[in-house]
Amino acid sequence: MLYRTTPVGVASLIAKTIASTSDIGHVIEKLGVYFLCVIVALVVWAFIVLPLIFFIVCRRNPYRFIGSIVPPIMIVFATGST
Repeated sequence: MLYRTTPVGVASLIAKTIASTSDIGHVIEKLGVYFLCVIVALVVWAFIVLPLIFFIVCRRNPYRFIGSIVPPIMIVFATGST
């Protein structure tokens, strides 16, 4: 049940911080930079680090492997969504 309330709690903490500041534009700018850093880190992890680990361990092309598992992953997402 906690996983359902976490987004509301995080959004409330962010809203409280934004409401208690005098320079909202500066806070939004900081949040944007943070968001960009998180997205860049996730992209680097997903497309560079994990494929590199896969290549070192399996000695196979990780992008070809990822391409071969896309259809089953799409089936899982299609059947698991509401």
